[in-house]
Amino acid sequence: ILDKIRKKFEEIDQSNRSLTKLFQINFNDDNGELIKSVVMDLKELTLQDGTAEKPDVVVTIKDEDFFQVGSKQIPFSTILEEGKVKIEGD
Repeated sequence: ILDKIRKKFEEIDQSNRSLTKLFQINFNDDNGELIKSVVMDLKELTLQDGTAEKPDVVVTIKDEDFFQVGSKQIPFSTILEEGKVKIEGD
């Protein structure tokens, strides 16, 4: 899923964007333990492993839920309504 996002960034017209926030996405396992974090920079259109010093938005999600959303098995709105994702920031 993350590789698909990286490839999608390559297709985006950089001159025609309104969202330029810095996102940190934390992936947890079923026990709520952190597995991995990535930084998605929508200004620079990059996606890297690690954490951001001052992210605009922090999203915490189970890796399985992220996979299901990314593979279009369930809509993001469903996991949001079910409280399966935590969003902090702007």
